[in-house]
Amino acid sequence: MTATGDVTDTLRQRISELEREKRMLQEGVTQADRMRRLWEQALADLKDTKKTLEARNEQLSALYRVATAMTRCLSTEELFERIMDAMEDVAPLEQRRSMGLFLVEDDRMHLAASRGGSPEFLAAHEGMRVGDCLCGRVARDGEMIVTRQCHRDPRHTIQYPGFEPHGHLILPLVSGEEEVVGVFYYYLPPDYDLLQRELDTFVAIGHQLGLAIERARLYDQARALSMHDALTGLWNRRYMDVALERDIGNARRYGGSLAAVMADLDRFKAYNDRHGHPAGDRLLAEVAGILREQVRGGDLVVRYGGEEYLMLLPQCDEATARAVAERVREAVEQGTEITISLGIALCVGEGCAADTLIEAADQALYQAKDAGRNCVMVAP
Repeated sequence: MTATGDVTDTLRQRISELEREKRMLQEGVTQADRMRRLWEQALADLKDTKKTLEARNEQLSALYRVATAMTRCLSTEELFERIMDAMEDVAPLEQRRSMGLFLVEDDRMHLAASRGGSPEFLAAHEGMRVGDCLCGRVARDGEMIVTRQCHRDPRHTIQYPGFEPHGHLILPLVSGEEEVVGVFYYYLPPDYDLLQRELDTFVAIGHQLGLAIERARLYDQARALSMHDALTGLWNRRYMDVALERDIGNARRYGGSLAAVMADLDRFKAYNDRHGHPAGDRLLAEVAGILREQVRGGDLVVRYGGEEYLMLLPQCDEATARAVAERVREAVEQGTEITISLGIALCVGEGCAADTLIEAADQALYQAKDAGRNCVMVAP
């Protein structure tokens, strides 16, 4: 073999080796590119999973915050403000928007709490019924409504002065019996889109709020029963203690006055013996109704015990207390077969004390009895 042939063979062999190395490099690059794409996909999947977990965690945190706020209160009186606080906390917008809560009672809707609503808005929604406007539809159908622009929604039928474009998130608040007990509304900026996870969070919260309202209503009903006299429907001694402490505190704090009027039916035992206990019970309830009609709006009427009643009259002077007592006495005398005696006691500012006020009214009542009954006496 010549020297030229040897060089040619060497070159061919080298070219073959270089091509093999090139193929290996290309395969290596392809494999590296495949691995890079796999890593990028894995990283993207991890980011999506992270977002999903963050969204889920955000939802669970919101639900926990709402649940914590709801479990700290029992009565509807404090529940509604807690609901407003909790919903402001979980709302998706940094800028506060108008929101509120309607209670559903039969076919009527009552705005129990609101934030950001103008006087015109409040007036326009008085006397609202199930089926009216968007909130009424949610109360009727039990389905969430989300709108982007109220001006373009023919279902939005209630308008008022100062009405501005907005969207809505309106939630049914459903009890454990699947009954719509309330409706929560939240104003959105026009053409604003809520994320699906935000909607899911609000739906879950709506169920929590419905259960909380149901529980608070049951508590209020039980509390009312425990605070009322079953026969007459008047407040009982248990509630009187609470109200008397409040009214005494207000009088001492602000220098106001408080009158107590103790009343007792005259010769009630004889009436009972003559007509029977059922008739006596009816008479007690009838007199209770008369007392409710004759007192002022902010006054309290209590069945004190037996045939005795007590009226608490805040911010009341002697002349007004006497006028109320005389109205009661005349109404009982004219409207029933029996008469009533009344004793009045008053206190002012720092001189107010519960025990002494009630005792003084009781002593004045005894004076009315001693004076011949069917009259009003005032403690000195």
